[in-house]
Amino acid sequence: MRTAALIIPAFMTSSLAFAQDAPAETAPAEEAAPSPVSYDLSKSDLIIQVFKDTEGLGAALAHDHAIKAGTVTGSFTWDAADPSACRLTVTVPVASLTPDETAVRKQVGLEGEVSASQREEIKENMLSKEQLNAASHKEITFVSSGCSGGGDKVTLKGQLSIRGKARNVSVPVSFSADASGFSAKGTLAINATDHGFEPYSALFGQIANRNEMKLHVNLAGAAQ
Repeated sequence: MRTAALIIPAFMTSSLAFAQDAPAETAPAEEAAPSPVSYDLSKSDLIIQVFKDTEGLGAALAHDHAIKAGTVTGSFTWDAADPSACRLTVTVPVASLTPDETAVRKQVGLEGEVSASQREEIKENMLSKEQLNAASHKEITFVSSGCSGGGDKVTLKGQLSIRGKARNVSVPVSFSADASGFSAKGTLAINATDHGFEPYSALFGQIANRNEMKLHVNLAGAAQ
């Protein structure tokens, strides 16, 4: 603190006044830029919907299928200030795929039940060399190349690898993320032939699946 003496003009009563420097104003603190948050995928599930070819002569004996990933692992990193820098990795062991559980069929709107013996046969065909070839290609993976959008609408971009063959895909999802967790839900059309195998068929094509399948994406987890 410093003191300044003021001389009062003679026509006024002479006195001394002391002035104090006003305290400097504190500059407002800048808001910290949002930091990227990483999440696990502990609450995630993926369902592949497979459709029968309705033009086959044996279509009445065939089923549409709902195949759930029994195990989903990976991580997601998100920065709301820079969606393009998102990082997402998803891994599904092919052997964990489970076809046609009644609750899963209902989840995607399929009616009817598939017997245990039929489900075992479906899984055997699904994992065979002619289909997913699980003996040689043990995992389905997705690795992101970035994201676009923001708020509650985000598009996940990256490479989806099935049966060892990767394709660039974009998945629009309804999205939410905060300091405790995130969720991303959407669907993606995929073709069997894009990943190196023909749709399943039997009885010389009288029973067959369509080439196009639908991947239901439901990713969710907690902040790490």
